[in-house]
Amino acid sequence: MLNNEQIAIYEIENVRVPIPNRSYDQTHGVSMCCIILNEEAGIVEFLKYHKPYFKEIIMVDLGSTDRTIELATPLIDSIILYKQDGHHSNALNRVLEKVTNNWTFLIDCDERIGVEILRGLDSLINQEEYDCYALARRNFIDGEPDSALPMDYQDRLFRSYCRMVRPVHQELVGYKSKKQLPNTDGMCMMHRKRANRHILRNIGYTLYEYKFKNEMGGPGNQTKDTFTKEYPQLTWDMVMEKIREGQ
Repeated sequence: MLNNEQIAIYEIENVRVPIPNRSYDQTHGVSMCCIILNEEAGIVEFLKYHKPYFKEIIMVDLGSTDRTIELATPLIDSIILYKQDGHHSNALNRVLEKVTNNWTFLIDCDERIGVEILRGLDSLINQEEYDCYALARRNFIDGEPDSALPMDYQDRLFRSYCRMVRPVHQELVGYKSKKQLPNTDGMCMMHRKRANRHILRNIGYTLYEYKFKNEMGGPGNQTKDTFTKEYPQLTWDMVMEKIREGQ
């Protein structure tokens, strides 16, 4: 609990606002954030692997029905409950609102950060030239390289004032200067997906794109007709049929 000396009172338009008055050393560091949903099989190993390298860990749970929350709670600093509606950027932005450090690392539970990145976090954030880093991510399905997307780059380490947009295939916005890190063994993320979960997730993306079709499209092109131009014949019945095909 903060005492009176740690609270600064600011007056904004005749409204007095109490704000924690913290030093740079208290706010400078990296928070690890992620979305979770029924991750009991691997959540403990995931957290124990990453926990030593971050000042705090914050998670948003989308409605787990297994022991995910029970297993994760002793190993994290904060957990947010968010009703799954398919808009993952909104869920991630809720997490970012809770971050207390000036840098954030976003990660999924089926990903592992390369050890060279983890050991070098201080050098990555102790500079003023970049406020975002893109990391190479190597993708595997059931242990084999993903033939459709064996490697991609993801914006994952960034200053905490950045935010996410678009419901699926999220995009980071708000940074000023980004650096792409090399695709070497210790400087990339390993993304190991299970085939059945990967298929169902991709089918779900179609549903969520339909639900939030006014937000789909490339940067600066989130117009109401973007989705219908891309899928001119798609109807709700067709979306549901795609879901049934994947079950």
